[in-house]
Amino acid sequence: MPEITLFRLTSIMLKKFDYKIKYAVMSGFIFLSTYLVFRSDYPTPENHVNLCIFHYVTGYPCTACGTGRSLIYMKYGHFKEALLTNPIGYLVLAFAVLSLLWMGYDIIKKKETFFKALNFKMPTVLIVLIAVITIINWIWNIYKEL
Repeated sequence: MPEITLFRLTSIMLKKFDYKIKYAVMSGFIFLSTYLVFRSDYPTPENHVNLCIFHYVTGYPCTACGTGRSLIYMKYGHFKEALLTNPIGYLVLAFAVLSLLWMGYDIIKKKETFFKALNFKMPTVLIVLIAVITIINWIWNIYKEL
């Protein structure tokens, strides 16, 4: 049985649609997320809203807790605070920008390489590296009492 990944599942759900519609949906999600981040005020303890279900259930932050605040800090040019809040914010920003550029390239060249590239099988070493980095970030989030 083939491995099911989030990207593969998304690709299967959108398989019936033309690649331009797939890219429009993905771009719309990225733009909506960006809009919500840029509409947010500077994060302070008074205006902080925690939407993490994991945090509500367990009382501990998840590995992604603080990513939104990290992006908001970047919006205000506070890059050190962004990194200290959650370095995953930088990865999210890079993924969003590169995804939009790649999808734009595909539309111009009339190709569909973006979703195909997301369905690649990752080498075990890369999976282990990502898992270790994620666990380290999670421990750091717990230590910071994020």
